[in-house]
This record gives sequence, structure tokens and C-alpha cells, in this order.
Amino acid sequence: MISRRNFIKTSSVLGGAFVLAPSPGCLVVDSDRLVYDELSGSIRGQVAVDRDILFEYSSDYAGFILKTPKYVVFPKDVEDMVKVLQIANQHKVMVTVRGQGHSLGGQSLSEGGILLTTAGVGMDLENIDNGYKVSGGTTWLAVEEALNREGKAFPVQTNYLGLSVGGTLAHAGIGRASVKYGHQIENVDSIRLLTPNGVIHRCSKNENADLFSYGLASLGQLGVILDVEFSEVKTLRKTRFIYNAFESLEEYIKLSDLILSDYFDDIDYYVGYYFSGRFMIGVGKDFQREAELEKGSFKRLSVHFNDDYTESTDNFNIMMHNSLVQQIEGEVKSDLSFKDKSHVWDHYLFTKDACFEFLRKCFASEREIGFKNTSPLMNSYIINNRNKSVHPFSPSYNFDNEPFLMNIGFLANVEDSDNESLKFYRERSDQYMEWCINLKGRPYLYGHNSPDQVMKEKLYSENLDKMEKLKQLHDPNSILNNGLIV
Repeated sequence: MISRRNFIKTSSVLGGAFVLAPSPGCLVVDSDRLVYDELSGSIRGQVAVDRDILFEYSSDYAGFILKTPKYVVFPKDVEDMVKVLQIANQHKVMVTVRGQGHSLGGQSLSEGGILLTTAGVGMDLENIDNGYKVSGGTTWLAVEEALNREGKAFPVQTNYLGLSVGGTLAHAGIGRASVKYGHQIENVDSIRLLTPNGVIHRCSKNENADLFSYGLASLGQLGVILDVEFSEVKTLRKTRFIYNAFESLEEYIKLSDLILSDYFDDIDYYVGYYFSGRFMIGVGKDFQREAELEKGSFKRLSVHFNDDYTESTDNFNIMMHNSLVQQIEGEVKSDLSFKDKSHVWDHYLFTKDACFEFLRKCFASEREIGFKNTSPLMNSYIINNRNKSVHPFSPSYNFDNEPFLMNIGFLANVEDSDNESLKFYRERSDQYMEWCINLKGRPYLYGHNSPDQVMKEKLYSENLDKMEKLKQLHDPNSILNNGLIV
């Protein structure tokens, strides 16, 4: 089988005009050849129709959904992306945009349409007046490494940095530092958005404000995030992280409640976990000198944590990413090993009290019927919500007058051959979504259980109507990322 990496490497050696032509192993039939010929003859990048390449791009991170595109397009530049959308509109062919393919419910897959990849298109990180600019297809790892070389860091990073910038901003972006800086989208000044009708718009709070507001955290409904500008960065400092582990949910809730009540403004990072039958909370503080940690509220908070779980590092985000990669790849023994497994993963956002009630319902259910074959990982973040979001599809948008919110995610790693457990966890995920809505929460990662129309109207009310109007205006043929929200 031709790997994606080897395909891109080979095609770049052969030159920008190289196209993977139809072969005995391709799936192009005569009725599709016109679209193929126009795509391959119009762009400088590559168009893949070979069976092996299509198969490789038929699954996402979740691993249990299979959708096969007719064409996988590797654009060389933004102009290629524009041409692809123009051709798709002309022939009414559906287009799905894919960054790193880390979706959990087939959102980055295409069934019988064009799969448009963004990885490697545009610049990594560029210094501009009053800030930085980065392409949507760049990974956050590349961004963080470039900023670290300047002694800087982006305010909020996801645990795993191998995600694309555009991909996380299409969801909102969340991580340990959200307790201080909120979602990633709240730290972005402007974007360039390629709408489905092939037009490029510069969008900010003051320019094309509707596209800026509705184009982020909306799963790519209104276009491709070409690049992003931001000015808010923090100075790279050392980080002290302390942990505590618990046997019971109530102990976990008690310490979380204490942190939110008394120490919310005194920490730079927060994360909660449940795995291997135990709960854990970690909090962190950036510092320049050790003496800063020996006084003040962080010192008082530390008495509630176990000294055996303390670590300090100079580049916290990259260190945590590297540690996670080792576990994912199975290089170190861990319950988090994801190799050769399917993943059922969903996240939900709540007020504090609703979050605690949700957790009690989840773990009461676990005690009643148990987990199947694998104990799922739960993780939790605190979201700083003091500044009202301008993005109606951000998970935090509807929570007015709530200074902080809590995010809860459940991940079950299921052996690929274990269909019974996979069915069990997908049904369990549907139950979690129902509880979330009843507790007036909001989904963050939809996973496989995207809400139906009734649930969407309940979640988004009049903003759903506005999104539908924007979709009709900028995607009149309804070709891009269809069905995810409208």
C-alpha cells in the first residue's frame, strides 16, 4: 500500500504538476472522469484516485467509521483550494475539508466526494506587525516550537499538539490553560476564510464580523480557515505541576470545588482525570524563580496535593505532548495506549453544579452496569468564561454570568475486533448526550453522536437560523462539510 507520507514525498520529487493518474487500482469511472480531468488539469497540487490512497483516507481518528472519497486532493497553495471549490460548485460535488484527520465521528471524511486536505499548505509561523500569522493546515506542535524559540508560547494548547490549527479552531480548542485563557478561539484576532463559493474573506470582530463569529467553532460549515493572526502570546517560563489522586468521585469533586471557590485566579493550568479506576487532579503555575512558589495562594493550595506527584519543566506544553505521544504509540506501558483501537470520545460543557451532577450520574451508571472490557478515560478542564464569547457555536456561548465552566470528556479505547464493546460505548455516549442536554449543558466534541434537528434547535435557537442564512449566502450549492450543523 502507498502510504500518505510516501505519496506526498514522491509527488513533490516529481514536481508540482504530477498527478496520480487513473490506473488498474483506481476507482474512477467514466462518469467521474470529467471532474477528475478538470481537477488534475487545473491545480498545481495532486489529485489521488488510486484505490490505496482512497482507502487510507477513508477513516479518521475514531477508527470505526468508513467513508470512501472519489478524489483526495493535495493542494499546493491557496489558489488550488479556490479552484477545487469552483469545480465542485460547477459539478455539484460535495467537499469535505481534512486537516490531520483527528475527527471522532467521520467529520473529516467524504463519502463519494472530494476530500480536500490542508496539511502542508501555506506558512508555518510568520512574524507580522503586532503579532503572528500561521496557516490553518499547520500543526500546533510547529506553532509551539517556533514560538518557544522566541521565548514565547500560545496561551492555550491542546494536550496533543499534532492537531491542525484550523481543525481545533473549528471546534473551539481547549486545554489545561483554558482555566486562565478560555478557548483557543478567544485568543485569535482574525482569520482568512475561504467560503464554499470560492471567495476569500478577511474576518475579525470589525471586518466581516458575521463570518468571524460564525466561522469559528462551527465545524467548518462556512469555509476553510486559510490562516490565522494572533497577538496574544505569553512569555515562556518554567511550570510547576502538582497532582493528587483519589479513590472516590466525591473526593475528586470536593477538591475541584475548593479550587473553583478559593483558587480559581491563582493557577495557570488545571486538568482532571479518571483512569485505571482512580481519579486525579493536576494544577500548574508558571514561574521565573522557585521562590515565587514558596509564598502566596499557590503554596497554600499545594498542601492539598501529594508531594510525590510534583514536576517542573521549562517547556510544559511540548513536554506533555511528548509524554502523551509515547503513551499513544505504546512506547511506554499505559492504559492510554491507542494503537490498533477504535475510539469513542465525547466532551460536554457545564456549570459547576451541573458538571458534578453529570459526573455522579455517569459513575452511578458505571457502578450499576459496569464498563465493558475497557475502563474509559475521563478528563476534565476548567474554562475561564469571564469574557463573553462572540462565537455563537462556541460551547461556552450560552453561559452568561458564569465566570468559569467545567468540561468533561469520556474516551473509550476499544479493540478493533470488539464490536460488542464498541456498540456498548456508542450507546453509552448517546446517554451522556441526553444527560448533557437535560442539565442545560452543551457538547464540545460531538464525537459520533451529532445532535438531531430538534436537539440543534434546543442548543442553538435563533443562532441556527442565522447560520442557515449564512450557509445559503456563501454555500448556495451546499457543497461544503454538509450536515454537521446545517
